[in-house]
Formats: sequence, structure tokens, C-alpha cells
Amino acid sequence: MISPFPEKPGPGRPGFFDEDGAGSAFPPWAEERAVSDEALALAYESASPILRGELKKTVARLHALWGEHPFRSEEALFFRQGFSVTRASSAAPFALFLCPASYAHPVRFTAALMPAILAGVSLIVPVFVPPVPAPPASVSKDEASGVFPGGDLAFSTATSSYGFPPGEKPEPGLLAALELAGVERSFAMSGEDVLELLSDFGSRHGTGRVVLLGGGDASAFAWADALLARALRAGHGCAVLADASSLRLDAAHEGIWAWPDLEPCWFRARSLSFAAGFETDG
Repeated sequence: MISPFPEKPGPGRPGFFDEDGAGSAFPPWAEERAVSDEALALAYESASPILRGELKKTVARLHALWGEHPFRSEEALFFRQGFSVTRASSAAPFALFLCPASYAHPVRFTAALMPAILAGVSLIVPVFVPPVPAPPASVSKDEASGVFPGGDLAFSTATSSYGFPPGEKPEPGLLAALELAGVERSFAMSGEDVLELLSDFGSRHGTGRVVLLGGGDASAFAWADALLARALRAGHGCAVLADASSLRLDAAHEGIWAWPDLEPCWFRARSLSFAAGFETDG
């Protein structure tokens, strides 16, 4: 049986990166779009005590709720009928988090990252994307969503080269959340770059997970249809997060957040392997 799991986890903490460039998890072109370590540190230092407290409380509550999973676990079951079953669970090889640069909800952002961290995903990659302007009237609805005749997926010319305007940066609170969560690498990319990165990750790392935040804001993800179609066609798990109407918080937890439908198990893959021919005692 061919195992769907990687042989071993990536090195180091979530979002790992080899400083020497050997065995880097990211393609070289992506490094040009990386958020600097200095920006992350400055954002955390400038965060208000209230925000830091809310971020820390969210991390603590979700860690207590789910606990931390090993990268891979196996359980062998032996049956009197003369066969065995190996039940395995392994973290996805990567989790790609797409977040509008203007998403002013750092606590919700942290709550999306935590299930992947606790699931044991070694390559956690937040990508901050710019808003995409509405396509002109001459662009069809299918083209605007990235679906062209013949089933090919691409961006229309109205959005393909759109990147971050000069001086536009991710919300500082989002960077502070990354620093506190221990996610070491993040990027600022256009939608076109995201598709290229997703394709690269799929070929280099296998089947991963894709999470889109701000799903309730159509202007933030005018190209989301193309991305989701590409990701699903490649077998990646996809989730779109908007407001969680099923979340209830009392007065003591007003500053925290959790996504009820997003748990560590979603970031893990499971398999069963049957074998025959073992001997039973007695």
C-alpha cells in the first residue's frame, strides 16, 4: 500500500525556513515577497497591551481545548480472524492561509492559525493579499471569476497583474499575531502569485490545506472562485472563513475568538492499511 503521508515532518517550527537556503520549503521567487523579520518584531512591540492579552488568551484557550497532536501517529489492531489493520493519522504537509492585507481582525486570524499549529503542520504559510478592483463591464462574469471557455483556470487581464499598491502593508495587528504564534514566514502577494505558489507547493510537498479569511467580503476575494477551483482540482482541502454565527462568548471571553467548524482534525489526513497472515496466541 502506498502511504499518502510524507516520510517525516519539515524541520523546526511552523513556517520553517532554512537560513542557508538548503532544502528551503519555498521557491526562490517567493522570498522577494516575504515579510521581513524586522516588520514582525516591530509590529509586536507596537501592539497594545490589550491586543497582546487577547492574542495570548486566544492561544491559551484553544491550546487547552484541543491540545497538541504529534506529526504522525499509528495504531495497529490485530483481529482473531487472522488479519491486522494499521490506522494512521498525519498532519498535512502544508497549510496556506490567505488573508486580506486590510483584515482588521488579528484575534480571528490567530484563531484560524491555531488548529493547524496544534495539528502538527510543519509548513504554515500566511499570505497577505490585496483587494482586487471590480472588473470592467467588458469582462464577462466567467472571466472575472477566472473561469474561461474550455475549463482553463486563470485570471482575467483586469486582475492578473494587480499587486499591492505602493506603501500598502498588512495590518500591524496581523503581523503581531504571527510573532506571538511563532509562525516564522509570511508573504505579501498578488492573486496570480498565490496560484503559482499553490501549484509549487502541490508539486513539492503534496496535498495540503487552503484557508481563506474574510470570505464574507467579496471585494477581498474577487479571484477566490479561480483559486478554490484550482485547489479543489488538485485535491487540496479548502475552507472559507467569514463570521461565525454559531460562536458564543461570555463577558470573560469577549476578546477571544474560535472558528467552530475549523478544528485540528481538518488539517490531518487519515489512512487504513489491511494486512493478513499474522499468528494469534492460543
